[in-house]
Amino acid sequence: MNLRVFSSKPLQIALCILSILASLALIVLPVIGAKNYFVEFHAAYSRQAHAMMLVDQATGPVAAFLAYSCTLAMLCLSKRLSWLLLLIGVAAPIYTYQRVGGYAHDFSHAVFNECSGIYGIWIFSLCLPMALFSVAMAIAEFGKRQKPMLES
Repeated sequence: MNLRVFSSKPLQIALCILSILASLALIVLPVIGAKNYFVEFHAAYSRQAHAMMLVDQATGPVAAFLAYSCTLAMLCLSKRLSWLLLLIGVAAPIYTYQRVGGYAHDFSHAVFNECSGIYGIWIFSLCLPMALFSVAMAIAEFGKRQKPMLES
């Protein structure tokens, strides 16, 4: 597949908006899970445990939200994309998915009210397109910066 397709500015903006929406969903899911965790498991409420759950689960999505928001602003202003933003855009979803392991089963009970790992599946299905979009953007941006080879 030719990744120069991702050089289209309207497509980049649309995918960036979708990534922002996915990162917002990745922020909301842990908030709901942490809120319902203590009720679902009849555990004594602890502010520290609640805060740790939220910080542990929402750090990656917040970083992704900020990176994609800045990327969207740079795209709308026709500026060159920062490699740091693209790197954060790839690393944040990977970090988010890595952190879900300890909470997937419990948060599946708390968020979806079922005994499964569906919470982890939701996180994975939101993180994968975000990371792939950032990789495609980085390749498209790198392709724009390359000078064409002179033919002899």
